[in-house]
Amino acid sequence: MRNSEDILHQLATALDIPAEAFLSSGKAEAGRLARLHACAELMDAFARIDDLQARRRCLTYVRAEAERLDKASDETGRASRPLRRRV
Repeated sequence: MRNSEDILHQLATALDIPAEAFLSSGKAEAGRLARLHACAELMDAFARIDDLQARRRCLTYVRAEAERLDKASDETGRASRPLRRRV
């Protein structure tokens, strides 16, 4: 079994963030850590889906939601992160 440092590094790489983000403290980081936890939970659930079509439907939904939120943030003038597509 991998040690926790390896797992944190792999998760940080997958999320394209520094591994130190998992170790930060403070109120500003609390929301970010909650978001990272949700990402990890989503990745775990997604990895358990064996059906290719179901995985594609899931990705389509998540991408559509991200794009919808990006459009909404464009309308309010808030900056948004570009959607990275990896296949």
